[in-house]
Amino acid sequence: MTLYSFFDEHGIQYWTSGKNVSRGWVNIQCVFPDCDDSSNHLGISLESGRYHCWKCGNKGFTDAIVQKISGCSWSRAKLLAEQFTLNSAGTESVEPSPATRPKPSDLLKGFSYDLSPLYRNYLEKRNFDPDYLQQKYGIMASGNTGGFKFRVIAPVRMADKVVSYIGRGITDRIVPKYKVCPDSEAKVPRRELIYNLDSIRGRGTAMIVEGMTDVWRLGDGVVAVFTTSFSMSQVAAICRAGAQKVFIIFDPERQAQEKARQFAHSLLVRFPSIERVELPGCDPGDLGDDDARALRRELGV
Repeated sequence: MTLYSFFDEHGIQYWTSGKNVSRGWVNIQCVFPDCDDSSNHLGISLESGRYHCWKCGNKGFTDAIVQKISGCSWSRAKLLAEQFTLNSAGTESVEPSPATRPKPSDLLKGFSYDLSPLYRNYLEKRNFDPDYLQQKYGIMASGNTGGFKFRVIAPVRMADKVVSYIGRGITDRIVPKYKVCPDSEAKVPRRELIYNLDSIRGRGTAMIVEGMTDVWRLGDGVVAVFTTSFSMSQVAAICRAGAQKVFIIFDPERQAQEKARQFAHSLLVRFPSIERVELPGCDPGDLGDDDARALRRELGV
């Protein structure tokens, strides 16, 4: 039995392409009762056997999906899930070939979609799901040579085009911790970059944070300015995206909070509602998943 035939047998509609679906994944409507998903936000990685719903945040291994749909025992669910992986070498290709894998932007040449254990371990230790981040944000590995060596690479997309990228070191010995594509190579200069900007279009409410890991933790409706030294070009871009209510959530350090106050002041003439939110002793990216969801609910994002 394959994963597809399992879904067919139980009358579960699935998607292998289109909205919300990345290559190497199959998506269904979330099967968990605490999720209000009305579309296909639960994705299953055919490579790792993991699932993630980016509507409610539930994640784990495929056996949980099997058990929830069929009502079988956990041992039976585990056997079926293992069978799906074994049978995925046929029509369910778990590793897109170079011909079918999304072609990287010219800016991203030299980086790889293949995340080695070194990169996966770094992300997992920070309670991130590497497969989900790759599906959602297109993260890549830099490799162990070059000016960006040993960094997780996050492409920066604006208007659905890759305009730059930022690398985060995978050990604390790598300095600087964050490194941005040089302006001489980027299509948009650093001072104008906004990470995840397209996710706030049409929402009305936006959270502004410092870094990409904060976005990864908090999700859609959240943008990062990469630094506390914001520019008016960034302010204008957020305004053009249609945000009416803005929450500023910077790191708890005194300098970052002072910059947040300055940022809030600069936004007063452009947005009807501005609020600065402090998370005492905790960066947004270090929140647990439950705390992140609770914060989103509280702010209505």
